[in-house]
Amino acid sequence: MADLRAATAAVLERMCAAGGTLDRGGATASHRLYATDPHRRRTVDRIIERYLAEQHNVVLEGRFCAIATAGVPGAGKSTSIRRHGLAGQGWRVLDADRVKDHLIRDALDTGIYRSILEIELSDGGTTLGTC
Repeated sequence: MADLRAATAAVLERMCAAGGTLDRGGATASHRLYATDPHRRRTVDRIIERYLAEQHNVVLEGRFCAIATAGVPGAGKSTSIRRHGLAGQGWRVLDADRVKDHLIRDALDTGIYRSILEIELSDGGTTLGTC
């Protein structure tokens, strides 16, 4: 089992390395693939609309207000917002993780990365199974 795990990790590490299929600066990075695609712009606009529609009561005394958080995963950003009762109390919460959820869901629904997600790994799984 440890050998399969190590072999699978090695494949994923190669995919993420510079020049690999999943290199965020590589040729297959979405910001390169779709930089001039007008359809992608409409997709992003639709995702933004869906994200914004998730929150209500975001006007406080006639003004739109937003809370933007930043920090490492697990730092307590969302917990702090909930603890202070800020979400839905006239404040819009801008959460990069929620936006990424929308982007990933769209990519899975439209099959953008189907060829990457169906790569068979050493342990018999696929990269789709790691999502």
